[in-house]
Amino acid sequence: MQVWIWICIAAAVSGENLNFKHSDTWPHSAQPLKTEDQVRADIVIDAMMTTLGEIHSGDVQIIQEVTPRTDSYARKNRLWFDYDRRVERFDQQTGRLAQRIRVSDEVIFHLPRNTFTPAGRTHKSPGYITVDVRKDEVDVPGTIPIDVRIAGLGNFAHLRNHWTLEEFSEHRDAESSLFPATLSYIDETDPDPIFTDLVWIGPVSQGRLTKILLRLDRTRDFVPVINVLFVKNASGDFESISTNTADWISVNDTWVPVHWKATLASLEIVHDLQFHWRTVNRSINKKRFTLEDLDAPLGTSVINARRKDRVVIDRRIGL
Repeated sequence: MQVWIWICIAAAVSGENLNFKHSDTWPHSAQPLKTEDQVRADIVIDAMMTTLGEIHSGDVQIIQEVTPRTDSYARKNRLWFDYDRRVERFDQQTGRLAQRIRVSDEVIFHLPRNTFTPAGRTHKSPGYITVDVRKDEVDVPGTIPIDVRIAGLGNFAHLRNHWTLEEFSEHRDAESSLFPATLSYIDETDPDPIFTDLVWIGPVSQGRLTKILLRLDRTRDFVPVINVLFVKNASGDFESISTNTADWISVNDTWVPVHWKATLASLEIVHDLQFHWRTVNRSINKKRFTLEDLDAPLGTSVINARRKDRVVIDRRIGL
């Protein structure tokens, strides 16, 4: 019997602590750090990336509340992943009940046809399964696997655009910066000595001057707990347009997120995700990542989406 690892508030890092210096006290324009400050910043960013990279595999249920409510994003979901093997599976357990499997070079997407009984229960009827090459993956909102390693590191746009830890690493290698701006400030003294605050400044959002705050918790191997995007408005003030917080716990000596809240203030959109971990860095049965393991009703069409010139139905499940 698997043991669920539920959220332990006492052990979690609270990302709701938004007590940081006002953005106007930071540099007013992009300016490189002093050499000794840049060396220190590189050390703490390397430490954060190492900590996040220690999440290799897992089985986790994700409860997602989206405001305003939309049918695209299911409230209850389950994710299996093994990042080392480049395999993921994401099941919507409510709503449309879509399922998506990614393997190294292939993506399998299942979308049943759902009807609702008088009792309000969902009845699944045969829909379709598409099998395609991974580079041609179709983005159906709410069905793309979440990279749990970027909780607190990524902002609202990173969440909605399905960024991965590898993309952050590649951007840093290519641009010598974690974000598309200049790292201009580091503070490890105020308001709380357990945190490291890093601030990037640059014209990130539609050419307007922005400031990006990333807060890391030094007592928990530099996990990211806050990411806030400030944009200079018409009055010349910096206002927060995207606030993201994350809470973390240690499981099997590995830091994993238990809560990630991403907010886009301008459109009043909120994604609030709770992670309930079943396993962390344990072997996952390879069958989980196969078409045969999908919850597909008899008669479901299996479409070879590699053929772009016409619809090719390879077979129908059970027929």
